[in-house]
Amino acid sequence: MNGDARAAFIVATRFAEGKSVPQDYAAAARWYQVAAEKGLAPAQYRMGALFERGTGLKLDLEAARQWYERAAEAGNVRAMHNAAVLFASDPKTKAGYEKAAHWFTEAASHNLKDSQFNIALLYERGLGVDQDLGQALFWYSLAARQNDADAAAKAKTLENTLPRDVAAKVRTRLAGWTPKQDVEAANMVAISNPDWPDRPLAASANYDLPLIGAAVDGNAGAHSIVEAQQLLNKLGFEAGEANGTLGSRTRNSIRLFELQSGMRVTGEVTPELLAKLRAKLG
Repeated sequence: MNGDARAAFIVATRFAEGKSVPQDYAAAARWYQVAAEKGLAPAQYRMGALFERGTGLKLDLEAARQWYERAAEAGNVRAMHNAAVLFASDPKTKAGYEKAAHWFTEAASHNLKDSQFNIALLYERGLGVDQDLGQALFWYSLAARQNDADAAAKAKTLENTLPRDVAAKVRTRLAGWTPKQDVEAANMVAISNPDWPDRPLAASANYDLPLIGAAVDGNAGAHSIVEAQQLLNKLGFEAGEANGTLGSRTRNSIRLFELQSGMRVTGEVTPELLAKLRAKLG
């Protein structure tokens, strides 16, 4: 396994997707690790995702955080966001919210909507950063530009409560804002192997691997996620729209609730989580 990092990444992706070979996450993990250790940021991101979900590897959030941060340092935008989520939710991480704020800001600067919402939330609450409602308005407004209804509602509330001069400065800043340009090599792997003609010329490394998201057991699973989202929102944990999808914002809010409640941090919807949420609301 001493070949080119890109070739190793392509082999790993074949195993992960079950394309031309039987699907095998353990084999995918081995090949992603080869590419990741050679410094390929998209492979480092994938290693983080595998460790975070316990897919093909034993679940290990600390290892996931380390791989995400390596990829983030190279410019992988999704890794920036995921590293921030783990920093915000892992009580064993000394840097905690300060590191989370750093990486959310970096990803938000690349126009990642969820990170824009999250850094706005940290500024609004003064977590990892000095409380700054002007900054919160700025980042909520950027997320709102990408059709985030929750961010739009928060931005409207803040704009109506902030002093006019502060809101005006934010509007001026928004008018001149442009996102940072992504580092293509850190986020994409070019594929041009003629033996695999069904692959596009460039494959994004930043989509979630199949089955890495939480499995939903029919309607009951979806209903549980919706209930968790509704309860989290009522408690002020900003889970986003109650749509039954266990996305990054919902996972983030679950982790924050688990952390503050002294629970094991998983980011998953479980019977224990629902019981704790219901109890909080009486």
